[in-house]
Formats: sequence, structure tokens, C-alpha cells
Amino acid sequence: MMIEIKKVTTGHKLYPFVEELLLSAFPEQERRDNQFQRENTDTKENFHSCIITLSEHPIGMISLWNLGEFIYIEHFALAQHERNKGYGCLLLLIFFIMSCNGTISPSLFFVLFLCI
Repeated sequence: MMIEIKKVTTGHKLYPFVEELLLSAFPEQERRDNQFQRENTDTKENFHSCIITLSEHPIGMISLWNLGEFIYIEHFALAQHERNKGYGCLLLLIFFIMSCNGTISPSLFFVLFLCI
């Protein structure tokens, strides 16, 4: 099984999954309205709306801001049927490794062990 985190725009065939999960996982006061979210997704270079897939099937979403010196994760959610399987820990580890250009420290091996 392969887990992937891929940036998408509103024209991507899986963007509706991202939007529906965002709406179902977060209360209205913890997210912006759909039109503003779509505008950020399509026009803001430092905003990333990402689909998370497992063996090419959508299982989650993550939205984040790349602010240069750090990355701010704004929303992170897994589909209801994919929760409590350890994917959240594994995905955050994958995301961390991706954001560090693939560098793995000894402490990350410990975190990976905890996720498995």
C-alpha cells in the first residue's frame, strides 16, 4: 500500500473529496467559506490544499501555508472510516520528512516505530 500527499487545485477530480471532508470534519467557525477556500487553493502560491491517498484511494486532506521559515498546518483530517488506524501519525511523519527534504534523524525512527 502506498500513501501519497499531493497538492490539488479546485479543477482536480478529487478536490470535491477534499472540500466535503473539510466541511464534515470542521465546524463552520473553524474554516473559511467555500469560495474563499477555493480562491486560496487556486491563487495563493504559499497555500497548499492537498489530498491524501492510500493506494490511489482518497483517505484524507491537509491544507497548509508555506511561510518560508515554517509551515503552518491549517487543517488535517482523515475520512471517518479511516480514523483510528494509525494513519494520522504516519502521515504527519511523512509530511515532516517531506518538509525536511528527506532528512531523517534518529528521533524520527523512534516516532516511526511508535506509529507502526
